[in-house]
Amino acid sequence: MTDAQASPTDSVAGSTLPGPYPVGTYAAQLKQRLLEFARVQLVGEVWGFRTSRARVYFELRDARGALPCSMWRSDFESLGTTLVDGVRVVVGGGCDYYPGSAVSSPSFTFAVLELRAAGEGDLLAALQRLRRQFDAEGLFEPQKRLPRSLVPRTIGVVTGEQGKARDDVLAGLRRRGWAGRLVWAFVPVQDRHAAPRIAAALRELAALEDVEVVIVARGGGSLADLLAFCDETLCRTVALLRTPVIASVGHHTDRRLLLHTDARSRGGGVDRLSRRPDRPRRERPPARAPRTRRRARPGPHTGTALQGARRACRPSSPAPPPAPARAASERAPPSG
Repeated sequence: MTDAQASPTDSVAGSTLPGPYPVGTYAAQLKQRLLEFARVQLVGEVWGFRTSRARVYFELRDARGALPCSMWRSDFESLGTTLVDGVRVVVGGGCDYYPGSAVSSPSFTFAVLELRAAGEGDLLAALQRLRRQFDAEGLFEPQKRLPRSLVPRTIGVVTGEQGKARDDVLAGLRRRGWAGRLVWAFVPVQDRHAAPRIAAALRELAALEDVEVVIVARGGGSLADLLAFCDETLCRTVALLRTPVIASVGHHTDRRLLLHTDARSRGGGVDRLSRRPDRPRRERPPARAPRTRRRARPGPHTGTALQGARRACRPSSPAPPPAPARAASERAPPSG
């Protein structure tokens, strides 16, 4: 260490280790050592891909370990490559370390300078094989052919208690003016215990006589977040149910297997319900044609008619006052 060592009174009593040194000095030396590591190529699967204004971030994983990686966003976009969780890539670069400060945290990353896709990762390939197997078996065909009530009176919902998917279901039902009964089954929808819990909740709701349809709702996320909905046992459980199941899981670009043809539902899966019967529309009377005034054509008598109309509109001259009544003496004598 180049900086002066701290006072011996600050050291741990009885310790034989050198120091203590200022943490900034040690962090700077650590960065220097990491930068001296040889630049290499690594191969692994992408997880947790995200972008910021200047850089893209992801983890590179395999069965034995993982490394946080970053790359300048301009360099990444120039490649024209799209990364999703589970895709297998080869990256080239080296270690980088930000030592942090009194107001910011340190961070370690593998700074990627080169990147190319190495084909589908093991997980994506396994999911694709399972999807093809389901399609060949026609696994979900009986589910799709189950009759659905035109306006179900009771709907079961399997979702996370604090997730946004719950609000999406309620909002979708309100838009359709639905006023039935909801039976909620709140379960974890993300961790490794989620798939068996979801399957158990589906069986319990399907066993209720009043429940006419069940919605499985979960918002979008990475492949790791949605891995529970790719579970083979869960998919086969749904296929055996005699109650219609609607899966609204993730966005249309997300990968999942549970009823994958229905999983593009919006509004918490409510749009997959049969629409309520349309109200009969009242027939409106035919609109009347607007009246048009016909202009009089000038003729030989037009001037005379206008003159007569003008005279009729002129104020009449005052009538002469009535003659005063004659006195009785001036009345004519009655005839004999």
